[in-house]
Amino acid sequence: MFFLLAALALIVVSSLVEAVRGYTVVLLIVYFLIGGLIAGRAAAGDMRTVLKSFLGGVVSVLPTLVFIAMAASVKYILDRGAILPTVLHQINVLAQGHSPFMIALIIYLIVLALEFFISSSTAKAILVMGLLSVVNVGLSKSMMVLLYTFADGYTNVLFPTSPVLLISLSMIEVDYFTWVKKSVPLFLLNLLSVLLLIGLGILIGY
Repeated sequence: MFFLLAALALIVVSSLVEAVRGYTVVLLIVYFLIGGLIAGRAAAGDMRTVLKSFLGGVVSVLPTLVFIAMAASVKYILDRGAILPTVLHQINVLAQGHSPFMIALIIYLIVLALEFFISSSTAKAILVMGLLSVVNVGLSKSMMVLLYTFADGYTNVLFPTSPVLLISLSMIEVDYFTWVKKSVPLFLLNLLSVLLLIGLGILIGY
């Protein structure tokens, strides 16, 4: 309880103090790392065992660093290459002449495609929502947010560009293709649910 309260206090203080506001995530990482080592020492009674286990975990997630670097570079390339105006124009072109449901489906698929390349939730929100806020396709802002929400989140346990997924699978020693094969029914059920909810949202004018 004390550890969680201290973490909450760290979040509040770092968000209020402008000098460290941009380092909140870094501070939390360091805090949980130190806290985890202390908790491991208390549970195992031997710091060498804790460090050995920690180093083993670090080695197991090293391959994901390449994917993290690749995913982080996408937003930079889109910005510096002035690609976003082209994407925005193509969205408007694709939406012309289609029904509201088809337009919503096109937006959903576009967000899914962007999700594959951009793993950071913050970067995705800034980029994708900024993009959707200026498209002219006849859908409400609420519907745009809903489409983004449907395409985000669940893809973190589907796309191989998700560091969280790869790290988690490496920790439980399950390869990616085995995970996808066993999870296909769940993925398909999720897709069907999303399509039904999109149709419902269009029907009621959400």
